[in-house]
Amino acid sequence: MSGHFTLTNRAKHVCRLLSIEFVVMCSVGCIAIGVGYYYLQESLIEIVQISLILLGNIYGMCVLVLLLAYGVVFIPVSLY
Repeated sequence: MSGHFTLTNRAKHVCRLLSIEFVVMCSVGCIAIGVGYYYLQESLIEIVQISLILLGNIYGMCVLVLLLAYGVVFIPVSLY
């Protein structure tokens, strides 16, 4: 291994790794949903609602952090 790589080889490698990871995560997610449906049939709607609210809040916080970081960098650069 010389340490030399091309952009296309690197992109193919990353796509291969991400596709494997995606398949594994989808499989685990489907199994978890099936098990949850089997055991929690009565309260499944409430759990889904709470999970969607939680995911929405997490997404909002991530966007807030990204925009805040952009503002912290952009404002001093624009003033300079």
